[in-house]
Amino acid sequence: MNKYPALIFDPELRYLAQIDNYEYLQWTRRWRNPHTWELQINRNKTNTQYLQADNFIAVKRGGKWRAGIIAHRELPLTQEGKLSETWTVKGRDFSGVFLERLALHMTDTGSGYDDQRGIAEQVMRHYVNVNCIEPSNPDRVIPFLQLGLNYARGQTVEMRARFQTVAALLENLSFASGLGYETLFDLESTSFSFNVLSGRNLTPGQTEHPPVIFSPEFDNVESMAFRHSILDSKNVAIVGGKGEAQDRLVVSVANGSPKGLKRREVFIDARDLETAEQLLQRGNERLAEYGEELVMEFQHLPWGPFKYGVDFDLGDIVHARYPGVGSTESRIVGVVEELTPDKGEAVRLVVGKEWPDLVSVLKADRRNLETEVRR
Repeated sequence: MNKYPALIFDPELRYLAQIDNYEYLQWTRRWRNPHTWELQINRNKTNTQYLQADNFIAVKRGGKWRAGIIAHRELPLTQEGKLSETWTVKGRDFSGVFLERLALHMTDTGSGYDDQRGIAEQVMRHYVNVNCIEPSNPDRVIPFLQLGLNYARGQTVEMRARFQTVAALLENLSFASGLGYETLFDLESTSFSFNVLSGRNLTPGQTEHPPVIFSPEFDNVESMAFRHSILDSKNVAIVGGKGEAQDRLVVSVANGSPKGLKRREVFIDARDLETAEQLLQRGNERLAEYGEELVMEFQHLPWGPFKYGVDFDLGDIVHARYPGVGSTESRIVGVVEELTPDKGEAVRLVVGKEWPDLVSVLKADRRNLETEVRR
């Protein structure tokens, strides 16, 4: 029997069954994007008939309930070409609903944009509220969703919303502010709360919290991978706003003072923006995406001095060192939790920028096209 049973609910969040004898469960947490999960279980085991699309699955981890919607299930073929006996079931956590809602608020009035200027946490909450919780069209209401507590964190930001997904807005605001987000499941009220997150600084240079250092030297990590790349990085953004030719408003944003061969420029089409301050923020957002890539991925060893979910968690800034190769003081942007009956719990961490994949590369290349499409 697994230590972490999975509860199954129907689309109306009515309890159906419990599954505690699955073969494998993976829950991948991300700082600025919806989480994903995967469950594998023999199809002949009890209650597998409830693993249907649109049903909910919930697992308690670290004293908190996480829940996601079943969106995919399959029985793959074995190496012998026969139908497998193991269901593979996948989905996103409840934050995946932000991928299904466009920013439509205010698009049919005034300037056609939902312009917001304020503390980053409050701006994130605003876009979730007006597009998912209290939209003008009742058909667009996301059931079971409410706003969590507001701590008014982050610096002042500006954002223009028009036809982006709410998930894209939250990601941009995360790049601009450093904040993350999650939706938590309340089992008693069968509801979800949207919560903005602010990671802790756990590096050796600060004194507020005990520092957290990951390195093979301390026997607290294994299977460490290192990646440093400037192949696709940019450090200077030329951002063009409204206007044409010599009358167009253009600003330059740079990380540091790069010169000569170290200067790598990119043009950002931001003709939806009107002020230099807005252009500067857009430039900083894009440079955060195009930034130099320094990533470490490794498996955390639970018998070390640091306990996952207590001493460190997703979003915290830690020190990671690969002796003789490199080191970084960066945010934990990804956590992959794996649960199996024979091996128990394993936790893999991604520190720095997440490993690039085709989806993220295409997403970055599409940014300049989105402005014209949304006009």
